[in-house]
Amino acid sequence: MSEQRIEPERYELSEAPRYRSALTRRQFVGAVGAGVVVLVVARDGLSLEAQEPGEAEALGASADPISASLHIGEDGAVTVFTGKVEVGQDIRTSLTQAVAEELGVPPARITLIMGDTDHVPYDAGTFGSRSTPQMGTQLRRAAAAARVGMDPLAFRLRNLRDERLRAVLEAAADRFGWSRWQPRPGRGIGLACGVEEGDYVATCAEVEVDRASGRMRVGRIVEAFECGAIVNPDGLRNQVEGAVVMGLGGALWEAVEFEGGRIPNPGLSQYRLPRFGDVPPIDIVLLDRKDLPSAGAGETPIIAVAPAIGNAIYAAAGVRLRSLPLVPHGLARTAP
Repeated sequence: MSEQRIEPERYELSEAPRYRSALTRRQFVGAVGAGVVVLVVARDGLSLEAQEPGEAEALGASADPISASLHIGEDGAVTVFTGKVEVGQDIRTSLTQAVAEELGVPPARITLIMGDTDHVPYDAGTFGSRSTPQMGTQLRRAAAAARVGMDPLAFRLRNLRDERLRAVLEAAADRFGWSRWQPRPGRGIGLACGVEEGDYVATCAEVEVDRASGRMRVGRIVEAFECGAIVNPDGLRNQVEGAVVMGLGGALWEAVEFEGGRIPNPGLSQYRLPRFGDVPPIDIVLLDRKDLPSAGAGETPIIAVAPAIGNAIYAAAGVRLRSLPLVPHGLARTAP
């Protein structure tokens, strides 16, 4: 699932979130069941954007807090509580999208409780074009906080209903040794999975990051792939390996650059592609489903490489990169 870049100068709240709840945990669990609960509150960010002293007051804006609550149930269902109200502006869709993108779950798994003052935290009101810019940011932060301490593999398996996608994810994680991996400074692991054209793929990646120098190296990649019945195992394995290398280039370096109205890398001698030294050990796991018809295998193995590496970089360095290529000039020059 793609992630949209948020313009910090417009959407970032001016104060770090603090966590509190209008309901006790007992009341919250009684309302939605056991699971992970995150509550976040911050000052009204847009009302503090006044360019001149007193401008916010003149516009009638206030610095009232806006709040959001998010619950992830034991079955993976996500419930969002917000004081914002849907009055035809379609914020139910935009707020659902914000949570879905941050958590990496289908929007259908998310339920919004809006304006129910028995359960939702306080909100200053639905007015002034504040709903998506502010509440969307709040919900992204609440979703990000909910992921802290949650195992990404367990989280995805909890939310998956597609058994074929679950099978490739479990196969990749098992071969990778996900549950046995021990955290080390400057290292991180990430995973991603996806479906395209009837094929199923899951990728696990390990990276090593040196924030001081900006160097980032992919240590290894494990990919599990299923395209129905396998006709030529050796040919399929070679195709999947090649797709992983191609995905590595697009994830980390490949880009047409623009500078002063011209393209500084117009030829293959200037266009950065993966070199032999860039390619890490690649382990391919093929799942043969003889009970299903064969599907093509040309493109789908690429799709999970970049998000897996991006998640690994986030685990190693705490930096969430939201555009490709991830590190065209090294992490120090790329990261915010």
